[in-house]
Amino acid sequence: MGEIKQHSMILRDNLVELSGEFDARDLEYLREILNEAGESSAVVDLSGVTFLDVQTTRELAVRHQLYAGSLAYRRPSWAVRASVAACGYENWFRFDAEEAGDGLVAGLRDRC
Repeated sequence: MGEIKQHSMILRDNLVELSGEFDARDLEYLREILNEAGESSAVVDLSGVTFLDVQTTRELAVRHQLYAGSLAYRRPSWAVRASVAACGYENWFRFDAEEAGDGLVAGLRDRC
């Protein structure tokens, strides 16, 4: 089961750190945290995520669209990038070029 940590940051910005594995058991809590974070400007650090199933990947994509402009995903781990590519959600996410790695997403997408 994944672990979700939420920290206050300077200038009233919120940081939500996701780490571990996320599957259907985590959906309700993940949805609550992302909804709360999306209501105020927040950054979601994805560097500690080691696994996302299809449902949690979709949940991240949906929340990213619902809270566009106020919810930013940063530092996606290899597992996040692989899951996003496997699900075909690359266009739903806007990871910075330097944070999106070395073309891994495009390479994985071509194999699926």
